[in-house]
Amino acid sequence: MIEAGGGSVRAGAPVREIVVESNWATGVRLADGTRIDAARFVASGIDAPGTLQLAGTEHFPEAVRAKLANWHWGDHSLVTIHLALNQPPAYAAAKFDPDIDRAFNIFFGFDDTDQVVRSFERCKASEFPDFPMGNGACNTLFDPTYAPQGKHAAFWWPFAPYALPGGPEEWDRRKPEITARLLAVWRGYASNLTPDNVLATFLLAPLDVERGNAAMRRGAVRLGAYVSSQLGINRPHPLLAKNRTPLEGLYLCGSSCHGGGANGGPGYNAANAIVADLKLARPWTPIAPPEWSG
Repeated sequence: MIEAGGGSVRAGAPVREIVVESNWATGVRLADGTRIDAARFVASGIDAPGTLQLAGTEHFPEAVRAKLANWHWGDHSLVTIHLALNQPPAYAAAKFDPDIDRAFNIFFGFDDTDQVVRSFERCKASEFPDFPMGNGACNTLFDPTYAPQGKHAAFWWPFAPYALPGGPEEWDRRKPEITARLLAVWRGYASNLTPDNVLATFLLAPLDVERGNAAMRRGAVRLGAYVSSQLGINRPHPLLAKNRTPLEGLYLCGSSCHGGGANGGPGYNAANAIVADLKLARPWTPIAPPEWSG
Protein backbone atom coordinates (compact mmCIF):
# COMPACT_ATOMS: atom_id res chain seq x y z
CA MET A 1 0.00 0.00 0.00
CA ILE A 2 1.11 3.58 -0.67
CA GLU A 3 -0.18 6.54 1.30
CA ALA A 4 -0.32 9.84 -0.57
CA GLY A 5 -1.86 13.07 0.56
CA GLY A 6 -3.96 11.50 3.27
CA GLY A 7 -5.55 8.97 0.91
CA SER A 8 -4.39 5.43 0.29
CA VAL A 9 -3.80 3.38 -2.84
CA ARG A 10 -4.42 -0.33 -2.33
CA ALA A 11 -4.50 -3.51 -4.37
CA GLY A 12 -6.99 -3.13 -7.19
CA ALA A 13 -5.53 0.29 -8.08
CA PRO A 14 -1.93 -0.69 -8.92
CA VAL A 15 0.70 2.02 -8.76
CA ARG A 16 2.75 2.51 -11.92
CA GLU A 17 5.18 5.06 -10.52
CA ILE A 18 5.92 7.45 -7.69
CA VAL A 19 5.92 10.93 -9.19
CA VAL A 20 9.17 12.80 -8.51
CA GLU A 21 9.60 16.51 -9.26
CA SER A 22 12.74 18.47 -8.34
CA ASN A 23 13.88 15.66 -6.04
CA TRP A 24 10.53 15.67 -4.22
CA ALA A 25 7.95 12.84 -4.12
CA THR A 26 4.80 14.69 -5.13
CA GLY A 27 2.34 11.83 -5.62
CA VAL A 28 1.71 8.58 -7.44
CA ARG A 29 0.47 7.61 -10.89
CA LEU A 30 -1.73 4.54 -11.25
CA ALA A 31 -1.59 1.95 -14.00
CA ASP A 32 -4.55 3.58 -15.76
CA GLY A 33 -2.74 6.92 -15.85
CA THR A 34 -4.62 8.51 -12.96
CA ARG A 35 -2.43 10.79 -10.87
CA ILE A 36 -2.94 11.23 -7.14
CA ASP A 37 -1.11 14.21 -5.69
CA ALA A 38 0.38 14.05 -2.22
CA ALA A 39 -0.40 16.87 0.18
CA ARG A 40 2.98 16.68 1.90
CA PHE A 41 4.48 13.20 1.67
CA VAL A 42 4.33 9.72 0.16
CA ALA A 43 4.76 6.69 2.46
CA SER A 44 5.37 3.37 0.73
CA GLY A 45 4.51 0.08 2.37
CA ILE A 46 5.79 -1.73 -0.73
CA ASP A 47 9.10 -3.53 -0.31
CA ALA A 48 12.18 -1.31 -0.55
CA PRO A 49 13.44 -2.73 -3.89
CA GLY A 50 10.00 -2.20 -5.40
CA THR A 51 9.78 1.34 -4.05
CA LEU A 52 13.10 2.21 -5.73
CA GLN A 53 11.77 0.93 -9.03
CA LEU A 54 8.59 2.97 -8.70
CA ALA A 55 10.44 6.17 -7.77
CA GLY A 56 13.29 5.69 -10.26
CA THR A 57 16.54 4.05 -9.23
CA GLU A 58 18.50 7.04 -10.60
CA HIS A 59 17.44 9.01 -7.52
CA PHE A 60 19.31 6.69 -5.17
CA PRO A 61 23.06 6.20 -4.53
CA GLU A 62 24.80 3.34 -6.31
CA ALA A 63 25.43 1.53 -3.01
CA VAL A 64 21.69 1.43 -2.33
CA ARG A 65 20.85 0.34 -5.86
CA ALA A 66 23.43 -2.45 -5.76
CA LYS A 67 22.26 -3.86 -2.46
CA LEU A 68 18.54 -3.77 -3.22
CA ALA A 69 19.10 -5.26 -6.67
CA ASN A 70 20.43 -8.29 -4.80
CA TRP A 71 17.92 -8.25 -1.95
CA HIS A 72 17.66 -11.67 -0.30
CA TRP A 73 13.99 -12.54 -0.01
CA GLY A 74 14.62 -15.75 1.94
CA ASP A 75 15.17 -19.45 1.40
CA HIS A 76 11.72 -20.37 2.65
CA SER A 77 8.20 -19.06 2.75
CA LEU A 78 4.97 -20.23 4.35
CA VAL A 79 2.08 -22.33 3.13
CA THR A 80 -1.19 -21.85 5.00
CA ILE A 81 -3.86 -24.49 5.48
CA HIS A 82 -7.19 -23.12 6.72
CA LEU A 83 -9.88 -25.29 8.27
CA ALA A 84 -13.60 -24.69 8.80
CA LEU A 85 -14.59 -26.84 11.78
CA ASN A 86 -17.48 -28.00 13.88
CA GLN A 87 -15.20 -28.30 16.91
CA PRO A 88 -11.79 -26.74 17.61
CA PRO A 89 -8.67 -28.93 17.37
CA ALA A 90 -8.26 -31.13 20.46
CA TYR A 91 -4.53 -31.61 20.98
CA ALA A 92 -3.17 -34.80 22.51
CA ALA A 93 -0.65 -32.66 24.42
CA ALA A 94 -3.50 -31.53 26.69
CA LYS A 95 -3.15 -34.85 28.53
CA PHE A 96 0.02 -33.61 30.20
CA ASP A 97 -0.40 -29.85 29.73
CA PRO A 98 -4.05 -28.71 29.83
CA ASP A 99 -2.94 -25.14 29.09
CA ILE A 100 -2.56 -26.14 25.44
CA ASP A 101 -6.30 -25.57 25.09
CA ARG A 102 -5.82 -21.94 26.14
CA ALA A 103 -2.76 -21.23 24.00
CA PHE A 104 -3.27 -18.81 21.11
CA ASN A 105 -0.14 -19.81 19.19
CA ILE A 106 0.80 -23.48 18.89
CA PHE A 107 3.97 -24.75 17.17
CA PHE A 108 4.19 -28.37 16.07
CA GLY A 109 5.46 -30.73 13.39
CA PHE A 110 8.97 -31.75 14.47
CA ASP A 111 10.57 -33.81 17.22
CA ASP A 112 14.22 -32.76 17.18
CA THR A 113 16.65 -30.22 15.73
CA ASP A 114 17.78 -32.59 12.99
CA GLN A 115 14.27 -32.49 11.54
CA VAL A 116 14.30 -28.69 11.72
CA VAL A 117 17.59 -28.51 9.84
CA ARG A 118 16.41 -30.99 7.23
CA SER A 119 13.16 -29.11 6.68
CA PHE A 120 14.95 -25.85 5.94
CA GLU A 121 17.49 -27.61 3.74
CA ARG A 122 14.66 -29.05 1.66
CA CYS A 123 12.99 -25.64 1.40
CA LYS A 124 16.25 -24.16 0.15
CA ALA A 125 16.43 -26.94 -2.46
CA SER A 126 12.82 -26.20 -3.59
CA GLU A 127 11.53 -29.46 -2.14
CA PHE A 128 8.57 -29.87 0.18
CA PRO A 129 9.78 -30.76 3.72
CA ASP A 130 9.70 -34.33 5.03
CA PHE A 131 8.57 -32.91 8.36
CA PRO A 132 6.16 -29.98 7.84
CA MET A 133 6.45 -27.72 10.86
CA GLY A 134 5.11 -24.35 11.87
CA ASN A 135 2.72 -22.46 14.08
CA GLY A 136 -1.03 -22.07 14.01
CA ALA A 137 -4.08 -21.07 15.96
CA CYS A 138 -7.82 -21.58 16.32
CA ASN A 139 -8.96 -17.97 16.02
CA THR A 140 -12.54 -18.62 17.09
CA LEU A 141 -11.44 -19.64 20.59
CA PHE A 142 -10.50 -15.98 21.09
CA ASP A 143 -12.77 -14.20 18.59
CA PRO A 144 -15.98 -16.10 17.74
CA THR A 145 -16.76 -13.69 14.88
CA TYR A 146 -14.28 -15.56 12.68
CA ALA A 147 -16.97 -18.18 11.98
CA PRO A 148 -20.75 -18.66 12.13
CA GLN A 149 -22.13 -19.19 15.62
CA GLY A 150 -21.11 -22.55 17.04
CA LYS A 151 -18.49 -23.19 14.34
CA HIS A 152 -14.72 -22.70 14.33
CA ALA A 153 -11.87 -21.60 12.09
CA ALA A 154 -8.24 -22.66 12.47
CA PHE A 155 -5.04 -22.34 10.47
CA TRP A 156 -1.51 -23.75 10.37
CA TRP A 157 1.58 -22.10 8.83
CA PRO A 158 4.19 -24.74 7.95
CA PHE A 159 7.44 -23.58 6.37
CA ALA A 160 7.62 -24.32 2.66
CA PRO A 161 9.63 -23.45 -0.46
CA TYR A 162 8.46 -20.74 -2.83
CA ALA A 163 8.91 -23.10 -5.79
CA LEU A 164 8.49 -26.87 -5.95
CA PRO A 165 10.72 -29.04 -8.20
CA GLY A 166 8.64 -28.20 -11.28
CA GLY A 167 8.62 -24.47 -10.53
CA PRO A 168 6.31 -22.22 -8.48
CA GLU A 169 3.31 -23.05 -10.70
CA GLU A 170 3.51 -26.66 -9.50
CA TRP A 171 1.73 -25.47 -6.36
CA ASP A 172 -1.46 -25.10 -8.42
CA ARG A 173 -1.33 -28.73 -9.51
CA ARG A 174 -0.33 -30.25 -6.17
CA LYS A 175 -2.67 -28.37 -3.85
CA PRO A 176 -5.07 -31.30 -3.25
CA GLU A 177 -2.18 -33.65 -2.47
CA ILE A 178 -0.39 -31.20 -0.16
CA THR A 179 -3.62 -30.21 1.58
CA ALA A 180 -4.32 -33.86 2.38
CA ARG A 181 -0.77 -34.39 3.59
CA LEU A 182 -0.79 -31.35 5.88
CA LEU A 183 -4.16 -32.29 7.31
CA ALA A 184 -2.85 -35.77 8.06
CA VAL A 185 0.15 -34.32 9.89
CA TRP A 186 -2.08 -31.94 11.84
CA ARG A 187 -4.40 -34.82 12.73
CA GLY A 188 -1.43 -36.59 14.29
CA TYR A 189 -1.40 -33.88 16.94
CA ALA A 190 -5.17 -33.23 17.10
CA SER A 191 -6.96 -36.51 16.41
CA ASN A 192 -10.43 -34.95 16.20
CA LEU A 193 -9.65 -33.39 12.81
CA THR A 194 -11.71 -36.11 11.19
CA PRO A 195 -13.94 -35.81 8.10
CA ASP A 196 -17.05 -35.28 10.22
CA ASN A 197 -15.39 -32.36 12.01
CA VAL A 198 -13.59 -30.71 9.09
CA LEU A 199 -16.23 -28.87 7.07
CA ALA A 200 -13.86 -27.35 4.51
CA THR A 201 -10.17 -26.82 3.77
CA PHE A 202 -8.34 -24.09 1.91
CA LEU A 203 -4.64 -24.01 1.03
CA LEU A 204 -2.85 -20.72 0.42
CA ALA A 205 0.50 -21.39 -1.29
CA PRO A 206 3.51 -19.03 -1.38
CA LEU A 207 2.75 -18.37 -5.06
CA ASP A 208 -0.79 -17.31 -4.09
CA VAL A 209 0.67 -14.85 -1.58
CA GLU A 210 2.85 -13.31 -4.28
CA ARG A 211 -0.09 -13.13 -6.68
CA GLY A 212 -2.21 -11.34 -4.10
CA ASN A 213 0.41 -8.99 -2.69
CA ALA A 214 2.99 -7.55 -5.08
CA ALA A 215 5.22 -6.54 -2.16
CA MET A 216 5.57 -10.12 -0.89
CA ARG A 217 7.82 -11.40 -3.65
CA ARG A 218 8.47 -15.13 -3.54
CA GLY A 219 5.85 -15.25 -0.78
CA ALA A 220 8.35 -13.59 1.57
CA VAL A 221 6.42 -13.11 4.79
CA ARG A 222 8.96 -10.59 6.13
CA LEU A 223 9.64 -8.81 2.81
CA GLY A 224 13.26 -9.87 3.11
CA ALA A 225 15.25 -12.55 4.91
CA TYR A 226 16.44 -12.11 8.47
CA VAL A 227 20.19 -12.18 7.78
CA SER A 228 22.83 -9.93 9.35
CA SER A 229 23.18 -7.81 6.21
CA GLN A 230 19.43 -7.08 6.31
CA LEU A 231 18.84 -6.40 10.01
CA GLY A 232 19.06 -3.33 12.20
CA ILE A 233 20.58 -0.34 10.44
CA ASN A 234 21.17 -2.58 7.42
CA ARG A 235 17.43 -3.03 6.85
CA PRO A 236 17.17 -2.16 4.08
CA HIS A 237 20.40 -0.08 3.90
CA PRO A 238 22.20 2.35 6.24
CA LEU A 239 21.45 5.22 3.84
CA LEU A 240 17.73 4.41 4.11
CA ALA A 241 17.69 3.95 7.85
CA LYS A 242 15.10 5.73 9.96
CA ASN A 243 12.53 5.20 7.18
CA ARG A 244 13.75 8.21 5.18
CA THR A 245 15.01 8.26 1.58
CA PRO A 246 17.17 10.66 -0.48
CA LEU A 247 13.93 11.96 -2.02
CA GLU A 248 12.21 14.64 0.00
CA GLY A 249 8.75 13.57 1.09
CA LEU A 250 9.27 9.85 0.36
CA TYR A 251 9.24 7.48 3.34
CA LEU A 252 9.48 3.72 3.67
CA CYS A 253 7.04 2.07 6.06
CA GLY A 254 7.00 -1.59 4.94
CA SER A 255 8.45 -4.72 6.51
CA SER A 256 11.69 -4.50 4.53
CA CYS A 257 12.59 -1.66 6.95
CA HIS A 258 14.02 -1.99 10.46
CA GLY A 259 11.58 -3.72 12.78
CA GLY A 260 9.84 -5.39 9.86
CA GLY A 261 8.39 -8.86 9.80
CA ALA A 262 4.62 -8.92 9.47
CA ASN A 263 4.12 -6.40 12.26
CA GLY A 264 3.44 -2.70 12.64
CA GLY A 265 6.92 -1.67 13.76
CA PRO A 266 8.05 -0.02 10.52
CA GLY A 267 4.77 1.87 10.20
CA TYR A 268 5.16 3.24 13.72
CA ASN A 269 8.78 4.21 13.04
CA ALA A 270 7.85 5.90 9.76
CA ALA A 271 4.98 7.79 11.40
CA ASN A 272 7.37 9.20 14.00
CA ALA A 273 9.82 10.25 11.28
CA ILE A 274 7.08 11.96 9.28
CA VAL A 275 5.62 13.95 12.18
CA ALA A 276 9.13 14.99 13.25
CA ASP A 277 10.10 16.17 9.76
CA LEU A 278 6.81 17.96 9.10
CA LYS A 279 6.54 19.30 12.65
CA LEU A 280 3.14 17.75 13.18
CA ALA A 281 1.44 16.98 16.47
CA ARG A 282 1.51 13.32 17.48
CA PRO A 283 -1.94 11.88 18.23
CA TRP A 284 -0.17 9.07 20.14
CA THR A 285 2.24 8.80 23.05
CA PRO A 286 5.69 7.83 21.72
CA ILE A 287 7.30 4.68 23.09
CA ALA A 288 10.28 5.59 25.23
CA PRO A 289 13.61 4.70 23.55
CA PRO A 290 15.64 1.90 25.17
CA GLU A 291 18.05 2.85 27.91
CA TRP A 292 21.54 1.42 27.96
CA SER A 293 23.83 1.12 30.93
CA GLY A 294 27.30 -0.19 31.52
